[in-house]
Amino acid sequence: MTINSFLFWLVFSFIFLLYWVIPSSKPLWKKCFLILVSYLIYMSFFAWHVLVLMYVTVITYWGARIIEKKEKRRKATIWALFPLLSLPCFSSSTLIVCHSSRTSSVGCWHRMS
Repeated sequence: MTINSFLFWLVFSFIFLLYWVIPSSKPLWKKCFLILVSYLIYMSFFAWHVLVLMYVTVITYWGARIIEKKEKRRKATIWALFPLLSLPCFSSSTLIVCHSSRTSSVGCWHRMS
């Protein structure tokens, strides 16, 4: 689904309206709605990519919680690198997709988009 397709604008409008229907007094509901919609959109392309997205979400969330608790700048700087742990997951998932498709890397990227 590309940004200049009719389907994209139809889905985007629907999600946008649903987001604003949720009461402003419930900001947690709005956040959960956006996360749920994001996961569903990712699942519509490649369902197993949701596992990578969940991994990145958990690592980033807990890394941010740890940084928030740290008072010293030096420790916060070290823990700021914590989300980088997700990078090997991205590179290996791309290699698995490209290897399983038995095409060149150009064909793999073209197929993924």
